[in-house]
Amino acid sequence: MNSGLNPANPILVSAFRSALVHQWAIVALIFALLLFIAGYLALPLPQAAPAFSVPPAEEAGAPVTTVTPALAVSGGKLTVWRLAAAAAGWSQTQTINVPIQYGSSG
Repeated sequence: MNSGLNPANPILVSAFRSALVHQWAIVALIFALLLFIAGYLALPLPQAAPAFSVPPAEEAGAPVTTVTPALAVSGGKLTVWRLAAAAAGWSQTQTINVPIQYGSSG
């Protein structure tokens, strides 16, 4: 049983050599790409902005009076809610009825 492939055939040797060179080129390209990605990911990220700033009076030991506001809209009614630092929950501080003429966009 002869397969017909002769290892001494120069065309066959050239084809295998060409395939091997192409495979090594692909491996080298993938390796270079991975090195580039690893280098990019290792770059230092910029510092994030601080979430809040502390006024000088609070740094000196004064009580913290942080107030978190929230706005809620329902139709033509605007409600302002407040969550104080020591509060147990939200409290409604202001309600404004805003006259809106629906359908008058122009």
